[in-house]
Amino acid sequence: HLSHLVTTVYQIYLYSQYRNKGLYKEIWTDIPGYEGIYRISNLGRVWRVKHELPLVPNVHRTGYVNVGLCANGKRKHFRLGRLVALAFHGPCPRGYEVNHKNGD
Repeated sequence: HLSHLVTTVYQIYLYSQYRNKGLYKEIWTDIPGYEGIYRISNLGRVWRVKHELPLVPNVHRTGYVNVGLCANGKRKHFRLGRLVALAFHGPCPRGYEVNHKNGD
């Protein structure tokens, strides 16, 4: 699918830009509620632990990057930015939202 290719190319571009500039070191942590099943990095890459495979996110028609996680036979879709925030900052307090640094 074209959206998977665009997302993957964009993630590779972002990762290479951050890495080349030395701005970020990739840090991995378990996704709350999916411990031992999925891990996520501060750069937004998601890893399936059991199969040792990265997940390929998709771009929703709204433009947000989403990923589907499965546990106990149930699949749930998440916005990637929200997963990163959840894993590294905890649950979003009521009345707040997750924004990019540039406000987009």
